[in-house]
Amino acid sequence: MKRKRKPPVIVEVNGGVVTNVWNCKNWVVLDWDNLLGDGADTKEEWSKLSDEAQRIVHREYPEDFAAIQKRVKEASHE
Repeated sequence: MKRKRKPPVIVEVNGGVVTNVWNCKNWVVLDWDNLLGDGADTKEEWSKLSDEAQRIVHREYPEDFAAIQKRVKEASHE
């Protein structure tokens, strides 16, 4: 069975930090400052990402995903 190739992904890294991710058809900007920065509304920013983008973060950035989920859970209890 021939595997279907996924569209290419372009990742922009600045100073060792991933700042943008594009998949050539539909591009997604992952703004880590908005997601995990000091004073960031992580719950709001996370909800703006598509399900596909959230799955990519979960799969490719497990430590950041865990930190995001922790902040979202904390925000839900406020």
